[in-house]
Amino acid sequence: MAFIQKITGKKGPIYKVHYTDPNTGRRRCKNFNRRKDADAFRDSPKVNRDASPSKHTVDDLAAHWLHVCKHIGRKGREPIALATRHSYERQVVILTQAVIDGGNLRLGSCLASRLDENLCKTLRDYLVQEYKRPYALKILGSFKAVLEQARSDGLMDHAPAEHIYIRASSRDPAAALTVTDKSPSIDEIKTILRILRTRLKVSDARLRRQRRRYKLILETMAYGGTRPGEALGLPWSKVDFERGGIHIVQDIEFDGTIGLPKSASAFRFIAMPDCYMRQLRHWKKLCPKSELDLVFPNWSGNAEFLSNLNHRGWRPVLFEAGIVTEDGKPKYPPKSLRHARASLEIESGANPKEIQELMGHASIKITYDVYGHLFDAHAERRATRANAIAHMLTQPNPDQHVTEL
Repeated sequence: MAFIQKITGKKGPIYKVHYTDPNTGRRRCKNFNRRKDADAFRDSPKVNRDASPSKHTVDDLAAHWLHVCKHIGRKGREPIALATRHSYERQVVILTQAVIDGGNLRLGSCLASRLDENLCKTLRDYLVQEYKRPYALKILGSFKAVLEQARSDGLMDHAPAEHIYIRASSRDPAAALTVTDKSPSIDEIKTILRILRTRLKVSDARLRRQRRRYKLILETMAYGGTRPGEALGLPWSKVDFERGGIHIVQDIEFDGTIGLPKSASAFRFIAMPDCYMRQLRHWKKLCPKSELDLVFPNWSGNAEFLSNLNHRGWRPVLFEAGIVTEDGKPKYPPKSLRHARASLEIESGANPKEIQELMGHASIKITYDVYGHLFDAHAERRATRANAIAHMLTQPNPDQHVTEL
């Protein structure tokens, strides 16, 4: 029980708050010069929390957070996708196995009531030392989400990591890379598409049909700006030959299961080139039968794995094109093809809202974060248009005839 003791000294009264520390159970006291400050501290959540420390450990809180993410959904959202689930599980392992506080404490075994700002700072320093800064930032974000969910569900009642941050390094060369640095250039895309065509010139009919399938999947991404899972999950019922495009209504997870697109904005219609639609008509005659109605199933009619697309359809093309890093690895992931159409659309004058709808971004902010530098490149073009508009508004109309009375 907390109480205030008034002590009168030579410099005036001092108000001493006696209370039980809810984290340790020890009796403590704190001095204030004003009674109202002492009253505020005595009535604060820091003092009035349940005196018995919580028995929940960080292991418990992390398991609870994962359960909510997987089966319920946080903050009214839908449960997370399978790829996100595996990413969160890896981060939770890193968090719970982290050894902090001078090597004396495994974070997962720490009681939630013992967590304070100093321990959270120790965790932050550990993450920055052990992992690259962008990944350390993600792990810390997951840790904060674990604690936020615990507070929301009454498993703890303080926020020790609320003011703990990791800032992205401005000196990291990777941080300065834009989407155009991380995706093929137009010349590289032309080379990739050319090699996809030349790889069809083989005598083995089965190999030719297999390569044609991968070619069309990659062209779906390049021409339509789709995500890899959206291309693999495309059903024939959503191919609109009359309108000349495709409807995105489902996605393929990395383990081959069919799920929903990434967000509500990802449900969209994408107009495709005539040459692509003609190839799709021809492919329909060769396509393996699929009970899932997939346009690009594997030879058993089931969903294709993203790993197969990467290793059998994408990597051989990049190796043949010589688009590799200094250590001989593929220079770009398959998803990078998705940015080809967006870049060309922006170069052709498309506005941010059009790009957001084309790419299926959940918000215009994502579009600006990814492609903002490409829109900035249009500043000189906009200045030229502004001068032309001013000229039109200030110069007399040559067709206007002025009659003097």
